[in-house]
Amino acid sequence: MTVCLRYETISRKMPILTKCCFCFPLHTGCFVLGYINVAFNSIHSIFLLALTVILGVSTHGFDHFDYGGGDDPVLSEKLDDVKDLERPAIQRLALFLCLMLLANLSWLTVNVACLYGLHKKRPGPILVYVVFASLRILASIAGSLYFIITSDGLQPVHNAAMYVVDIVLSSYFIFIYFIYASQIEYERKQNIMNEQTPNNKVCEGEIAFVYKSNIEKDVLVS
Repeated sequence: MTVCLRYETISRKMPILTKCCFCFPLHTGCFVLGYINVAFNSIHSIFLLALTVILGVSTHGFDHFDYGGGDDPVLSEKLDDVKDLERPAIQRLALFLCLMLLANLSWLTVNVACLYGLHKKRPGPILVYVVFASLRILASIAGSLYFIITSDGLQPVHNAAMYVVDIVLSSYFIFIYFIYASQIEYERKQNIMNEQTPNNKVCEGEIAFVYKSNIEKDVLVS
């Protein structure tokens, strides 16, 4: 009789590969991070949507603000000139808000898909999150470098420290997601191999303990 044991069941891994923040189980940390991301992105999306709607209503469809003016023709003419000057700025602000809202909704969709992958133990949606989050990290690094280079004084030093901490923490959490997705994929492949491997064969990549199926009584007595 051959008994196969997975290697990781008798080996000890580094704590960073099995714990989130060196204290929580990996899957618990991923779930907590996932729900926090969804909550914050939902609040941010609602805020951006409300701000865009308020701006659109107050500017008559991103056209102009109401200043009054009464029946004075001179004042009305000046207000028309002001409206003509501010209209491009309002439209650019509206475009910026719409792009921010679209990007935030897309990121929220990725976070929800990641949560779905965590609940269903599917590595695909989690890896999609890892890819998008990595791209966001690269964009943040590029933006931070540009801001630091173009700024003067001691403020860039303080901002640089904040950016470094944020990028390091975000990179660590992305790494946690990647490790958990890799473990899910590994377990899935192991389950498939176990289903396809007969019980009387030694499993490749595993440790096998071979026992005699029939043990003589005199051997036991002696």
